[in-house]
Amino acid sequence: MLQLRSDRIASLGPTGQATERALVDGLIPTFARLALRVDSHKTYASFLRHYSLFCVATGRDPGARISEECLAAAIIWFVRTRSVNSVGSYVSALQWFHTSWGYGPLPRGPIYARVKRGLQQLFTPVDVVERKFALTLDHLYAIYNRINLHSFTDARNWAATTLGWFGLLRIREFCDARLRVRHVSITDEGLALTIAFSKTDRRPHTIRIARRNDSLCPVAALTHYLSFFRSSSSQSRSSSAPLFAASQNALRSSHLSPDSYREWLKRHSAGIGLDPHRVSGHSLRRGGTTAYFLAGVPETVIASHGRWRSTAYRVYFANNTPQFLASSLLSSYTSGRYPTLPFRTGALRPVR
Repeated sequence: MLQLRSDRIASLGPTGQATERALVDGLIPTFARLALRVDSHKTYASFLRHYSLFCVATGRDPGARISEECLAAAIIWFVRTRSVNSVGSYVSALQWFHTSWGYGPLPRGPIYARVKRGLQQLFTPVDVVERKFALTLDHLYAIYNRINLHSFTDARNWAATTLGWFGLLRIREFCDARLRVRHVSITDEGLALTIAFSKTDRRPHTIRIARRNDSLCPVAALTHYLSFFRSSSSQSRSSSAPLFAASQNALRSSHLSPDSYREWLKRHSAGIGLDPHRVSGHSLRRGGTTAYFLAGVPETVIASHGRWRSTAYRVYFANNTPQFLASSLLSSYTSGRYPTLPFRTGALRPVR
């Protein structure tokens, strides 16, 4: 972008003004595109392909202005193969492209609203989204007892697991080359991770994780993993290299991929008796959030630690966690105030 002084702006002639206008106008599509995150671009592109298939199947022009009837038909066709819970995101994607094509707002009138409501009434009770399993500290310890920390792969993935769980990290915040060597510092108290950018915030955010005096210590896990490079005959790693490398010989660009990590986590989760289909990288973030809540960590601290801007973190709690915690805290508060009943748990009559 050109930086012009006020005196130069005043001296611009018709040619200069035309050049400036072309420059600024040409940047409009660039900055408009930046309004969407990279992951959103991929999702919206997938939705647009789905809409194009709908148009081909029903004899419509995919580049034409979308009428209210077309929009209603599109969401009906959408829920034949997709979740009704994704209708809102699908329509948001169509709105994005509709605006980009110069057609303005989608015609979301009464017919569309009724069709959408009807789909929700019919499919919501059966189209339930099954949340990923929340891994607990006990699960982590069971995985720890299965792995071989003399193996580079297991040492690396165990360090990634502890950082992800205690740091409430999203999988792409520690895989996919986002977390680099320079983003981590180890101190006497624990370690600090700088998340360069995240799903909801493009600004750097530093997360601090305390040391533990047990086998689940994330500082010990990370230190052990990094020792593989210190003991290697290769040159020291660049500060810009991904923290979690694909191999011991990967010094700069090669990184642990999300798919590779997920496969490792699912395999070891199955080995401790969990359903691998219900385990993903998000199981760390959800499990850590639930554990912090049960430990009595204030919700404002949980939200800050996990980089949530709203109460959206509450959906990460394992099923019924808040309800059980409420009754458990009440039981602890009133414990000893009343006499213990002389009958067995589950019995309806006192034991004589």
